[in-house]
Amino acid sequence: MSNWVIQATNLEKSYQDGDRLRTVLSNVQFQQEAGTFTAITGASGCGKTTLLHLLAGLDTPTSGMIHLCGQPIATLSLTERNYIHSHKVGFVYQQSHLLTDFTVCENVAMPLIIQGIAHQEAMGRARGHLASIAFERYADYFPHQLSGGMQQKVALARASVHQPEIIFADEPTGNLDPESTQLVMEYLEQINRQHHVALCLVTHDHEIAARADQRVDLT
Repeated sequence: MSNWVIQATNLEKSYQDGDRLRTVLSNVQFQQEAGTFTAITGASGCGKTTLLHLLAGLDTPTSGMIHLCGQPIATLSLTERNYIHSHKVGFVYQQSHLLTDFTVCENVAMPLIIQGIAHQEAMGRARGHLASIAFERYADYFPHQLSGGMQQKVALARASVHQPEIIFADEPTGNLDPESTQLVMEYLEQINRQHHVALCLVTHDHEIAARADQRVDLT
């Protein structure tokens, strides 16, 4: 399993919906190699986000097994799971979810501070990370001073500053105009190619899906 960043077998996810059991996902198989780009597609309500949350260890399947970064999620303690999330995984949502009272640099430094890295060192590393993507001049800006596309780019910088093995992205361009979408996708692909970070992305955009190494279509 050394080359798989995710390996999932026989995944099922069901919810109690009033008097009936509603199955969202059934018998899903999923594998992704380290350093690759996977797009998860499908119609609205088919379970794309549910699958992403399961693969990332943010939700628990009704049945089935998931290995994330070589570890079986179901058997991990809360401490072990938190370690994977803080050191090996990045997550980006459709909304940037930046902390509005903190600067761009402070937002990007947050994963490092959560890891226990000293504030000054974390800020220095965050500023260096911003410089590597030609974004350092915005380091002292606040989120409201940036466009939607730029805010999402900051969210991506925050998700990648700690050099994770994989980034999960849930419709990261869903609220963006075409120009901002291109900006965000170029940055995601830069992280994927240059830093060998796996990318697992939910999208309804077929053009974005076509850029992936593999496509998983939920029907």
